[in-house]
Amino acid sequence: MLTNTNDFDVVTTNSSTDVEQSVPQSTPQNTEYKLHNYFSIIQFSERCPQYTRKDSTETAKVVRDTGAKDDAAIVTKRLFCSDTAQKYLSKIKEVNKKAKELVANTGVPFAFKGQQLIPNTEILNVEQQFVALQSEYFAAVTDLVDAYPTIRAEAAVDLGSMFDAIKFPSESRVRGDFAFDYKILPIAADNPLSECETENQRIVAQSQKRMMQQVIDDNSARVRKHIKGELDRIIDQFTPHKDDKAKQKKISQSLLTNSRAHCETIQKFSVLFEQDPEIFKLQAKILTLLDKMEKFAGTKVDKKTGELTLDGLKGEDGLGARNVLKIEATKIRDAFSF
Repeated sequence: MLTNTNDFDVVTTNSSTDVEQSVPQSTPQNTEYKLHNYFSIIQFSERCPQYTRKDSTETAKVVRDTGAKDDAAIVTKRLFCSDTAQKYLSKIKEVNKKAKELVANTGVPFAFKGQQLIPNTEILNVEQQFVALQSEYFAAVTDLVDAYPTIRAEAAVDLGSMFDAIKFPSESRVRGDFAFDYKILPIAADNPLSECETENQRIVAQSQKRMMQQVIDDNSARVRKHIKGELDRIIDQFTPHKDDKAKQKKISQSLLTNSRAHCETIQKFSVLFEQDPEIFKLQAKILTLLDKMEKFAGTKVDKKTGELTLDGLKGEDGLGARNVLKIEATKIRDAFSF
C-alpha cells in the first residue's frame, strides 16, 4: 500500500490496466488535488419521540406487591399506544428511514459520528431529495397533530387506570418535539505546512491532515472488510452443506447487489482510495466474478417472497457452476490482504 503521510494531496498513478479502468475519468492523474475540491459533508439529524412516561402509582404498587426495593422496578406507559397513534408514527419513521438510507447510499463515513462525505457532484441531487423528504416529514407530523384528540381519547381507553391526562403534552408541544434537519457543509481547505506563518496555524494544519488521513485509512479498511464479508458469504453459499440442504436451494440476489454496491463506492470515491491501489485490482476482480455469477445464474422471482433468486445456481444442476465460482472467490480472497 502506498502512503504519503506528509502530504496526501498528491494522486498516485497506478500502472495496472484493471486499476486504470476502475478509476473514474474525472479523477485527475499526476496532479494535486484537495479533498475539499471533491467532497462535502452531509449531516442529518432527526427526533421522533416515543412518549413513554413513568407511572408512579403502578410502580409503587409493583414495589409493594413484590417487596422490591424502591428503585428496583419502574412501570412505564406509552402515551401513544393506540393503533391510530402507531399508524401516524409509522409514517414519520418511514420518512426518517428514507433519509438515513439516502445518506448511507450516497456517502461514506467522515471523521465525526453522524457525518458523511458526499461527492460535490451529488450535492444538488441530494439536497433536492432532502427538501422533498423534509416536506413529507412535517406533513406527516401535521397529520399526527391533527389526529391528536383522537389519539388521546383512544389512550384513555387503552391505558385504563394508568391514563393521566396531565401526562399528555399539548398539541403545540407535540409538534415541536419532532425534528428533521440536514446540513451540507464544506470541508475546510487545508493550508500547506510551508505556508503556515504561526505555530498555531501549523498545529491546526497538522491536525487537519491527520484527521483527513484517518478518514482515508478508515474508509479503505471499511470497504475491504465489507468485500471480504461478501466473499466469505459467496464461498459459504457455494460450499455443500450436508446437514443444511435448504441452504443450497435459494441463493439471494443480494449476493450480487451488495458486492456491486461496494465496488460502486470505490468507483465514486476513488480519490479516497488513491493511496490503496490494490483495492482497484480487488474491485476489478470482484466485478469479473459477479459478471460470471450472473452469466451462470439467470434470475427469476421467488413466488412466495418476491425476491430475485439466482436460479441457475440452485440444487444439483448448479453444482458445477457453484464449484467454479467458489474456487475463483477463494483465490480472490486469499490473494488480497484484508
